[in-house]
Amino acid sequence: MDRYYANRYTFIFQGAGTEFRKHISTMDESRLDTLKRYCTRVKDITGMSIWEYINGGLTVGEDEELFDQVSIYTLNCSIYEIYRSMGYIPQFLLAYSMGIYSALYCGEALTFEEGLLLVIKAYECMRGAMGSNKGAMASVIGLRKEDAEEIIMKLGFGAYMEVVNENNEYSIVVSGLTPFVEKFMEVALQEGALKVIPVKTGIAYHSMFVADAAQSFSTFVESSKVGDLKYPMVACTNQQVITCWEDIKNELCRNVKSTISWRKTVEKSILLGADRFMEVGLGASLSRVSKIINSECEFISYDQLANKGRVKGRVRAAN
Repeated sequence: MDRYYANRYTFIFQGAGTEFRKHISTMDESRLDTLKRYCTRVKDITGMSIWEYINGGLTVGEDEELFDQVSIYTLNCSIYEIYRSMGYIPQFLLAYSMGIYSALYCGEALTFEEGLLLVIKAYECMRGAMGSNKGAMASVIGLRKEDAEEIIMKLGFGAYMEVVNENNEYSIVVSGLTPFVEKFMEVALQEGALKVIPVKTGIAYHSMFVADAAQSFSTFVESSKVGDLKYPMVACTNQQVITCWEDIKNELCRNVKSTISWRKTVEKSILLGADRFMEVGLGASLSRVSKIINSECEFISYDQLANKGRVKGRVRAAN
């Protein structure tokens, strides 16, 4: 096989809710230096001390959710640079929710600064759209999308929460107002769900409650310097293949206000010829849910590369 194709993978970008701190120890000295360089750029642009936050040395109170999202964006971008330095080449870009911002930076459609400012603006718009409402989300393992929707209907919660993502056939995400999501979680376990995992958030992402964020965010997107993608992206909202700046801007706005389907996005990329996937970020959360979509495909995470010795160097915990 030609070396170019041997190193070609579909890159899948992690979104909000990813647990990153426990995986920092898989990064060796040189990879930590790459991450620290990106964190320095964030501090220069925004004043946010992301390096200290990622390493557990900074408490930020009510700003924790924003710091988490900026941290994930920063980590994704640094991990992508590491992969590219190792010779891995994207076939397609797939972005899980807010992973779209790091995917667009890595696909060279915008600068690191533009992507960072989009992360912050999207968060501010959705936080503002929630108003006085308290939002919640939960991952449900062991129920199909139809099962979850039936429970929501039986409870009469259709105006307060909804299924906003299907990770695979037996893994879905619900989003809505806190009391209703919490009650749904309780009933879902009674109805046969194997596991229900609350997502650490106060915002009902991808639900009807943040739809109003799209208008103000759209104005900001229009003023951003977004160009064409170097590599094609399969959109998580409607599974269209996009490369041009106009389609990218539309997808950015849909990603704020619309439900998504990770399952359909992965399936579409497979139909297009993808069969090897590389997770951009720390941990293997996307790889785990994606393997169930198609067990014949290969899914590789940074942790696996480090454990197999493909990411060389002395591994230590960050201080």
